[in-house]
Formats: sequence, structure tokens, C-alpha cells
Amino acid sequence: MVTSVTASTLSTLIANSGLTTSTDVSGFNSAHVASLSAAQVQSLTTAQLASISTLALEGMQTGKMRILSTAQVASLTNTQLASLSTTQIRSMTATQMAALSSSQLNSMTQAQLGVLRNDHIASLATSAIAGFDGTSLQDLSTGQIRSLTSNQIMSLVESQIAYLSTAHIARLTNTQIAAFETTDIDNFSAEQMAALTGGQVRSLTTAQVAALTTLQVASIETVDIPRLSSAQVAAMSTAQIQSLTVRQIGAFGANQTRGLSSAQIAVLSEGQLEALSTLVDSPNTRADDGATELHDE
Repeated sequence: MVTSVTASTLSTLIANSGLTTSTDVSGFNSAHVASLSAAQVQSLTTAQLASISTLALEGMQTGKMRILSTAQVASLTNTQLASLSTTQIRSMTATQMAALSSSQLNSMTQAQLGVLRNDHIASLATSAIAGFDGTSLQDLSTGQIRSLTSNQIMSLVESQIAYLSTAHIARLTNTQIAAFETTDIDNFSAEQMAALTGGQVRSLTTAQVAALTTLQVASIETVDIPRLSSAQVAAMSTAQIQSLTVRQIGAFGANQTRGLSSAQIAVLSEGQLEALSTLVDSPNTRADDGATELHDE
């Protein structure tokens, strides 16, 4: 049976270490919460913690926030989590962040999301990332997006891709780019494709390249075309090859040309063939610009 304790006797209860698992703590105010010892905070059941008002939680110091168990963190209601100060949020550990559900994550305010450390982001469960609201994803900084792990990138769903800004895309590492599932890659907008750096274009897997739409292929910046490997060019369908602009074909180097099959060459337009012929006939045909060592950019 839960023992109901009036607010007037709570301070005495705390001072006398009379807090038990059967104590009704819903009447606590911020001063009472602030008076709890570390041991008492850790002894709170998930039900007790969830019953504490948002105003009372203001009294929980950052040092005590950090010692909440993952079970306690997971028991926080969306309203409670959204009421925490940015200082309280930032003080939480990466292990605690890993306990958050997608529902809790989506309840966080823009200010709270803004103070999440990179290790916080990297620790979020893939299930939480997959359920992350697009507008909240959009609020993350480029540094926070860059801290997502390969597994987290793979957990993104198609509907979330549109919320990645061109600035987000440009800051992704080559490893992150290669981690996108093909069903996500082919949801990149023309603007997102154009935002890719040369190193990122080079990091696309052949499966990802093959999944690109013709609009996406045509959206790759001309300056990045020389970074394509012969294997990437070979992975393109004839429709994708046809979608390349004359300027893109003109940016081909020797390595990209080597990747072209007879079937691909057969579908080139007159303008594309002319650009390709100019390249082949040139004594200064570029060597493979993509042969340089690949680094995350």
C-alpha cells in the first residue's frame, strides 16, 4: 500500500532517510527533489520518478541527473523530458541517451536538441533514430548529423531523407554516405545530390550508383564527375548514361571512359559522343582523379 505523505512532512521524511519504494512522491516540489541524496535518487522506482511533477524536476541537480539509471531515464514521461533544462539535458550521459525511445526523443524541444553532444547523438538507439520526427532531424546541426554512426544512417527511413539539408549532406563523411541504403539514396533530391562533394561521390557504392534516378545522375556536379571510378560508371544503366549532360561527359577522365561498355556508348547522343570523342582525341586526357586515397571529408 502506498503511503501518502503531505508536502509539509516531506522535508522531514527526506532528512530522516525515510524515503521508501512505497512512498508517494507526487507531492514533491523542487526543493524536496533538490534535497534528495544521490542514494535516494537512485532508489526511486520508475513509477515514483514518473509521478514527480515537471516543476519539481527543476530541482534535480546535474550531478544527480547523471546517476539516473537507464530504466529511470526510460520511465520519464514525454512531458517530463520536455520540461528539463538544457543544462540538465546536456549533463546526461551517452548511456542514458541510449535509453531514450523515439517518442521521448520527439518530445524534446529545439533548444534541448541543440545542446546534445556528439556522443549523445552517436549513442541514440537505431529504433529511436528510425522514429525520429523529420522536423526534429532537420533541427540537428551539421556536426550532430556528422556524428551519426553507420548503423544509425542505415536505420533512417525514406521519409526522413527530405529533412536532411544540403548543408547536412555536404558534411556527411564518406563512410556515412556509403552506409545509406539504396532505397534512401534514390530519395535524395537533385539539390541534395548536387551538394555531394567529390569524395562523397567517389564513396558511393556501385549498388547505390545503380539505384540513382536519371535526374539524380544529371544532378551530380560536373566538377565531381572525375571522381567517379570506372566501376561506378560501369554500374550505370544505359538510361543513366543517357541522362548525363554533355558537360558531365566532357568532364570524364581516362578512368571514367574505361568504365563505359559498348552498350552504354551505343546509347550516347550526338552531343555526348562529340564530347567523348574530344576527350579521347585529346593528348592531355585526364588520368583518374579518383585514384587518390579516399578520406572522409
